[in-house]
Amino acid sequence: MRSTLFVPKITTDDQNITFPGVILYSEIYQVTGPVERLGRRLAGEGYVVLAPDVYHEYETGSMGYSDEAGERGNSLKTEKPLANYDSDAVAAAAWLKDAPECNGRLGTFGVCLG
Repeated sequence: MRSTLFVPKITTDDQNITFPGVILYSEIYQVTGPVERLGRRLAGEGYVVLAPDVYHEYETGSMGYSDEAGERGNSLKTEKPLANYDSDAVAAAAWLKDAPECNGRLGTFGVCLG
């Protein structure tokens, strides 16, 4: 599953520091500029942030802001089987929990679709 990772900047010589993780669920347009800014901000507060493309089976990357993209995103949110959202959540949590930067503590944050 295509995802964007945001990691805190380490300002110490101790490279073994780990951070809690956050799965950032995006809007219907997927990971857009505002979602990226939110991911960077959360990383700046000390979280490892994973923002998956929620429609990775159909589209990758930002769909941009347009009427057509809004219609596509709204269509995909009901076209995608509910079980796929669940399996994506499990996969994202497993990946983030095992990421070397993550201390294994996880949370979620969502905007719009999330």
